[in-house]
Amino acid sequence: MPSIINNEPCYIYHVRDYQEHSLFLETITLNYGPITVLARGAKRARSPLQGVLQPFVPLRISIKQSQRGDLFYLTDYAFCGEGYNFKMPEYFCGLYLNELLHYLYRSGDDNGNLDVFASYLQCLEAIDHHEHIELNLRLFELNLLKTIGYAVPVCDDGGAPLQPNEPYRYCFGVGFIQFDQEMIELCNEITGSTPQRVGGDVAEDSADVTASAPAPDASADDDSALLFAKSKVRGRKLEDKPRMTTGAYFNEDPWVYLPQATSFGGSEKQVPKLTREQKRAKLRFYQHDLLGPLLTGIQILDIATHKLHKPQALANAKQLTSAIMSRLLHGREIESRRLYREYLQMLKQKQQAKKDAAATTAAPAPEAAPAAATSEQE
Repeated sequence: MPSIINNEPCYIYHVRDYQEHSLFLETITLNYGPITVLARGAKRARSPLQGVLQPFVPLRISIKQSQRGDLFYLTDYAFCGEGYNFKMPEYFCGLYLNELLHYLYRSGDDNGNLDVFASYLQCLEAIDHHEHIELNLRLFELNLLKTIGYAVPVCDDGGAPLQPNEPYRYCFGVGFIQFDQEMIELCNEITGSTPQRVGGDVAEDSADVTASAPAPDASADDDSALLFAKSKVRGRKLEDKPRMTTGAYFNEDPWVYLPQATSFGGSEKQVPKLTREQKRAKLRFYQHDLLGPLLTGIQILDIATHKLHKPQALANAKQLTSAIMSRLLHGREIESRRLYREYLQMLKQKQQAKKDAAATTAAPAPEAAPAAATSEQE
């Protein structure tokens, strides 16, 4: 990365205070990926930067590297377009993108930066136009995971191509492990729960995904009404660097094996079958790293190649990326998801209050009981 960068297109996705009058800006740039920039004096009352350094505003920044390390100082800026003014609840979708960048994107991730920037911009456009929001959120997640070293593999844990109709389950840091009926029974025996099986495509899957944010009356307690990955996970603390240990692509990009894997079994490599005790030992060793639902080989390939225009494929991708990113977040809460839940719950309560008020107004008034005689007739 050069020590001086001029007129670099960027978006700010996180801002934090530094000392009394300065700000640290975390930016996603077009050519250099994530860069942290120090804006000196940005908080002063007469600073021209007041109100400028905001998320969702396209900027061109000029920065200069300090002599002591990787820190960059902001030297100049210019607007290069109008910012996005998202409304509720779409605003939470934009916050969700920025949170993922803040927690997962690092300056050392040099490969795929252009894909992440393009996917980020495409997602902002989709949110702004209320079109294909969930689809673009999944594509952004997949591009981000690929850039940081967690691309969806298209081989099993032994390096063999995935079989189209065989079920697999994702193992963090290893890849996909094939789950036959015996493995499912052993998993139930060891963990006390049966892995969730995702069914095949249904007839209505042929329709394109055009839905944006869920309707206001969607249940706030139902994860299917949420566009984001789950926010918390309890598990072991993981290392910061990815560990790609899946057979034939150790520490390599698994996507380069996609042409060989699309044949589904065309490889000459024969993987020996495991005995029941070997399968039990394998499950015990990996039981804390098994994530997400059971997916068939063809469903996994749809996710890896971004063929998510069918509702079933989109739902599969959501469950898989949700599981992977929950582990990568080390149990951190995604604030935008919590706010999104609370917003939907508030709308639901308001609508219920209006229905109750309308029902009370429309109900007929009870008839008055006849007055009782107060005295006897003489």
